[in-house]
Amino acid sequence: MKKSKKIILSVLCILLCAVITVPTVVFKIRGNLGFAETENGFAAKLSENVKPAQDGEIRIMSSNLLVGYKSWGGLPVKPRAAMYISLIQTVKPDVIGVQEMCDGWYCAIRNNLPKGYKMLYPFSTGVFVRMTAMIYNADRLSVVQSGQIKYKKGDNPRLRRVVWAVFEDKQSKKRFAVTNTHFDLLREGQEEQEMQTMQAQCDELLELIRSLHAGYDCPVFATGDFNTKEDTPETPAIDAPEIYERLAGELADSKYAAEECSFGAESSFADPSYDHIFLFGSAKAKRFTMLSDPYMHAMSDHYPIYTDLEI
Repeated sequence: MKKSKKIILSVLCILLCAVITVPTVVFKIRGNLGFAETENGFAAKLSENVKPAQDGEIRIMSSNLLVGYKSWGGLPVKPRAAMYISLIQTVKPDVIGVQEMCDGWYCAIRNNLPKGYKMLYPFSTGVFVRMTAMIYNADRLSVVQSGQIKYKKGDNPRLRRVVWAVFEDKQSKKRFAVTNTHFDLLREGQEEQEMQTMQAQCDELLELIRSLHAGYDCPVFATGDFNTKEDTPETPAIDAPEIYERLAGELADSKYAAEECSFGAESSFADPSYDHIFLFGSAKAKRFTMLSDPYMHAMSDHYPIYTDLEI
């Protein structure tokens, strides 16, 4: 009898070790970029186009990674992740709003984040990765408070959510808040229903932004893939310009508020976009940049954007 108990305990110990060890090993293997190479000349071209932020400014970036799922049109993650890590190292953003971070992206980013960077809220149940997340420079910023909400309406709670945080600059002691989101989108044949969903998400986000601004007496910067474009003569109805106008009615788009703007060869100031960094409160947008050059195509189907701000 005693021998049987010992055998059972030994088996349980082995199983427990496997439960702990196997996921960790898989995480490390999936995140190993040792054999992944960036596109030829990527880092050098990036360095040519990125200017450092000025002393005292906060740099906020937004980037839709494009998941690694073939059904979504995504290519393998590792080569693209090597490019993304190079992007972070070069741009040196203080906060990054990340969208479409599938499990492959999560492993690659968490294993290779540059020194000092941390990630907020990547997990949902401990198994499924939340695809809307936030990265920040913990060497410069402290997290005063953070949280997240799942939209009451939406087609996928892993994407359709808001991650938020209130940060304090360790040196200046100035505070600011950042939200990051990924709205639903209009689909042909479902426009009326999806418009109601996007309007509800817009209302929830604006309510959160107002609450953060009032509760912490600080500016709020809203990053994300909003799946809505500015209302231009070229903007089709399927791109939901009404939602953009709703947001821009209360928030300032850093692209239009910035003193300087910079774009790559693939876009210009006149081109509307799904990706935005909005401002609410007393902050000044100094520069807005969209890295819209051909060498960025291999990384994602969205161009990264960032803005430098004075608070």
